[in-house]
Amino acid sequence: MKFILPVFFVFLLSPFSFAEEPAGSISGKILYEKDALPKPELLLTNEDQDFCGRYVLSERLIINSDTKGVKNVVVTLTGGNLPGEKTLRRPKNGTQFKSDKCAFSPHILIF
Repeated sequence: MKFILPVFFVFLLSPFSFAEEPAGSISGKILYEKDALPKPELLLTNEDQDFCGRYVLSERLIINSDTKGVKNVVVTLTGGNLPGEKTLRRPKNGTQFKSDKCAFSPHILIF
């Protein structure tokens, strides 16, 4: 009984001391407000045209023509503190950029 009681308390308390709760979540959409959407811009490929092609589409501003949603947006929050000492975790699939026809994917990674 002397051995079982301490082990019981260790297992009882361990989920509370090691479990991480999310610091919170934010969701939303970034929409392009102007009526006329900008025309896609073609960029001349200076190197490796056999692989990339002569031109590639600029991905500086990608807007869905149906929803006017803007793709690859980074939102920065300032002026506050996260509750506790929460940290960002690396993605489960790793941190790799892939190049497809001289365009990197994904555009945003957390290192």
